[in-house]
Amino acid sequence: MTSGFVVLGVSYLTTALAGALVVDGARNDFSRDVSSYERARQEAIGLRLLVPVVGPFVAIDPAPSAAAGLGLAVVGLVQATGLALAVGGIAQNVKYRRHVRRRVALRAGGAVSTSPGGIAF
Repeated sequence: MTSGFVVLGVSYLTTALAGALVVDGARNDFSRDVSSYERARQEAIGLRLLVPVVGPFVAIDPAPSAAAGLGLAVVGLVQATGLALAVGGIAQNVKYRRHVRRRVALRAGGAVSTSPGGIAF
């Protein structure tokens, strides 16, 4: 469970930082020789990278090259893997807790009586 949250968190935060930097670069006048179409495309990619898990997959379409698209697909797969690990860990934890509660209830036998020395099962 923890590993899933770490994988998802680290991959999303680095991707979101990269997306924010791309958006800032597209909105500022750092490169005046870039066309307005190119700025809009860069901004679209950056904004899509701010969305966790599905954002990198959606950003593949306006990617400038096949290599960039492949990189975005890998980042999306890493985020999806982290999400799957986190959800699987939560489900396993819930299942384990139910098992422990059931086991304790069976051990108690449902009959609790008090005795002079304390509680007896």
